[in-house]
Amino acid sequence: MFQRNKILVGFVICAACWLVGFYMGFDKAIIDRSMEKKVFLNDNTTDIITCVEVFFTILSNNLAVAFILAFLGYFSFGLVSIFVSIYNGFILSLHITSFLNTYTVYSLYKVLLHAPTEFFSLCYFGAFGITGFSNFLSVINEEKYSHYNFLTSLKILYLPIFLLFFSALIESDLYLKLIN
Repeated sequence: MFQRNKILVGFVICAACWLVGFYMGFDKAIIDRSMEKKVFLNDNTTDIITCVEVFFTILSNNLAVAFILAFLGYFSFGLVSIFVSIYNGFILSLHITSFLNTYTVYSLYKVLLHAPTEFFSLCYFGAFGITGFSNFLSVINEEKYSHYNFLTSLKILYLPIFLLFFSALIESDLYLKLIN
């Protein structure tokens, strides 16, 4: 059976990596509040984009990142999960500072309503990826490990998949409100 403490440790490691990346990006970015307000997209593109297209684009991007965190992380013994988590935190901080150059903090709050569920689910996927390292150590130490354990542990990914779906619903609606 997949141990919960491995997931918890992996989750904490991924969250810490996000924070490290966030600090690295925030440290590099400069917030300049003197810029004028800008729009995300010009008016010609809003006719083409529908709510369903935006939702599926966001969901597919998030699921691709989740796949990288979970499976490539697992088979790289957690290294990919760690690097992708740091990179995600870095990119998040760059987006936040760029957004604050143009909009208010209250607008940022409205845009980041989806962030807690997305952050939790991506850290959960990263935690699954990091367990590849502990399972590798089990094999090295000649403890019993079977691939059946890996396959049965996939059921723990149902909750983060649902949370990514929920986050994409929230984010796609907010995105459309911002561009209209």
